[in-house]
Amino acid sequence: MNQCPQLLRVEIAIILKQRSFLKMAIAIYSIDGAKLSYSAGGLGLRVAVAQREDLGIVYGVNRFVFELAKGFKNIGVETHVVAHHMSSDKCVRAWGNSSIPIHLISGEQGTRSLTKVLYDWLTDGSRILSGIGVDSVVMNGAVYLGKKLVKVAVVHGPLKERISLFEKHLHRFLLKSCDARIAVSERTALQLEEKLGVKADYIVPICVNIDELNKLYMHGVRENTVVHIGLTPKKNPEISIKVVKMLRDRGVNAKLVLFGTSTSYSRELVKKYSGEEYVEFRLGLAGDEVLRELAGAKALILPSSIETFSYASLEAMALGTPAVVSDAVPPSLVLNGVTGYRVPLSDIHGYVNALEALLKKQELFYELSSNARRHAAEFNCINVAKKYVEIISSLKSD
Repeated sequence: MNQCPQLLRVEIAIILKQRSFLKMAIAIYSIDGAKLSYSAGGLGLRVAVAQREDLGIVYGVNRFVFELAKGFKNIGVETHVVAHHMSSDKCVRAWGNSSIPIHLISGEQGTRSLTKVLYDWLTDGSRILSGIGVDSVVMNGAVYLGKKLVKVAVVHGPLKERISLFEKHLHRFLLKSCDARIAVSERTALQLEEKLGVKADYIVPICVNIDELNKLYMHGVRENTVVHIGLTPKKNPEISIKVVKMLRDRGVNAKLVLFGTSTSYSRELVKKYSGEEYVEFRLGLAGDEVLRELAGAKALILPSSIETFSYASLEAMALGTPAVVSDAVPPSLVLNGVTGYRVPLSDIHGYVNALEALLKKQELFYELSSNARRHAAEFNCINVAKKYVEIISSLKSD
């Protein structure tokens, strides 16, 4: 399947701005193609933003939970965060908001049993949602709920390469039990239809709190630092290390800082490259520690094998740091040659050339930096929360 199905249309209006800047206005369409309209204010909604499983893992889905909750809160929607359990408070400390209550279904540190998670949501989860009085749930990972609510399932992806027949039928049932299914990108929507046979009703991107990121933005001369975020095989950190070594071989005095969680894989990387003075690993950090380094860098490098969207790229652009990414990152996020560069994964020299230009040509850096900040503002959590209000309100009126 080479194109997104017609019913999953995302209209992208690209407006040519001064200084060759392309600003993207993302319009969300319902399955019948009718454009939705938004009225200011929370419309009396009481919304729960929910994580089906662990709210404590530092990754993009949990980031989305907190950012969308902030967006709802900022437009006047009564907002709650609900999760099955929370294995640590790292995400709360990094992305939380003390004025948004968090409700946990289970006190367990974690469970690998999806059956138990689903049972807990049906029983205790339904009771908690009833107790806090919400009328709608935006759920990351679909569950079946007994309470009559507007239920919106959000699919981030990527979906597993191999899905058993049982998993396929289970997830199809859970997704179809919801009132609407949202994909965060066209790629996710295609995967959803190809692997599960379920069509997304809407495509709505992830979001960040632009006001918070603006506080960390650094204007002026930056150091020749390149940041890589994510120390897992699919993020390909060794490609980033190779690229920066090639830059230095060309006489560019570049430094690479890599962020990620402490795992056996990342610890092996630290050991392998411990003697390289241009490489610095920082494990176990999240939130402002990462963002401050990103705000002072000249570029983000993200040679990922798999991406459905990319929080790292969006954060970088919001901080005025151009992103040099693989072509796995959606072209609607990183505008090639305008807010950063998209490079085929296997094109090592493409990464080197793009970074060399950003590190050596100050005027180019400032142009792409300015473009990146303006483009990232389109993904402000307030804007995305308004899209969810449109969708929920249309479902309530049906």
